[in-house]
Amino acid sequence: MSGDESDLASAEMTPRETGRAWSFDLQSRAQADGAPDRWFDELYAKADGESGFIPWENAAPRDRLSAWLSDNPGNGKTALDVGCGLGDNASLLAAAGYQVTAFDLSGTAAAWAARRFPDQGIAFQQADIFSLPDAFTGAFDLVHECYNLQAMDPERVPEALACIAATVKPGGRLLVLTRAALEGVPKGERPAGPPTPIARETLERSVPSGLSRDRMDLFHDQRDPPIPHWLGEWTRSTD
Repeated sequence: MSGDESDLASAEMTPRETGRAWSFDLQSRAQADGAPDRWFDELYAKADGESGFIPWENAAPRDRLSAWLSDNPGNGKTALDVGCGLGDNASLLAAAGYQVTAFDLSGTAAAWAARRFPDQGIAFQQADIFSLPDAFTGAFDLVHECYNLQAMDPERVPEALACIAATVKPGGRLLVLTRAALEGVPKGERPAGPPTPIARETLERSVPSGLSRDRMDLFHDQRDPPIPHWLGEWTRSTD
């Protein structure tokens, strides 16, 4: 971890709390400079190999992904892990028998993930959800998105989900895990983002035609108090 007078860490803060403080500071600076996505790579670089400073690491509901994979093994099928971070979900996909490609907006994160999981044949790389490589279009049997949509400006979610969905091949599936914004909760009582909880109707209307919904499950994680999440699954038509 690098340190200077601008660091926001204190002896009373946990690494995760420190990382969250860093993230808000870096976001503010990046937005002021007109480069709102720059802070992701800056945060991974600032953590300098210490994963505890990345606020969302080990926060994703991997038990839900593990349970889903136990019922849906890869058997050599292809999978894309969207916004892979440090690679834990990509590793779960590979262990379940998928041939995994994983990308992150942060090249620092992708390189870090590759160092953590060198022996599973995962193709880690840097890429942007909004300008994915042409080779990704319609290329994957399974596309896994977890916690990236909730980290962005809510106005960008429909476009991002359309870009992600475009990578699903005919007969393939899209799996989305995200915090849930629930009906009946007054706007002033909803948690401030990011992460920004996403309404069911936003997910439903943002998935392009050609993909049919198989499930939209509401579940709560193990935190205290528990946080509501959606697990959504869609299949692309073969027509």
